[in-house]
Amino acid sequence: MRIGVSQEQEELRTSVRRFLAGRAPLPRVRELMETGDGMDAKVWQQAGGQLGLQGIAISEEYGGAGFSFAEQAIVLEELGGALYGGPYLASAVLAATALLASPDDTPSREMRRAAARQDRLRSDGRGYRTGQNAERPRRRS
Repeated sequence: MRIGVSQEQEELRTSVRRFLAGRAPLPRVRELMETGDGMDAKVWQQAGGQLGLQGIAISEEYGGAGFSFAEQAIVLEELGGALYGGPYLASAVLAATALLASPDDTPSREMRRAAARQDRLRSDGRGYRTGQNAERPRRRS
């Protein structure tokens, strides 16, 4: 059993930290704390589009990265360290985990793929939304 952080995990940490320093510096985060939802939707979309953070623990079969809770913990540490107010815990951790654990595979297959893409599913404090044009995932063998 390996205890510690791998080079790949350290690179993930560095990438997330650099991303947040550039797009969500502390003065900007403080401004956002005064708004209704406390987040910048553009930064949230970039976190998914550029780093793939929202799909980090979704399996590759559904378009995610296929990482583990260890990588999610690294992302959560960095988000917390930057005081980032996006819905990562609600959508990428809690909702994604629930979808992956769902015994009813039929509705959750599409939602797993959408969660990995984050362009069809999001949690913004007002619920979860799916797009009308969500792709149908391939059937598991």
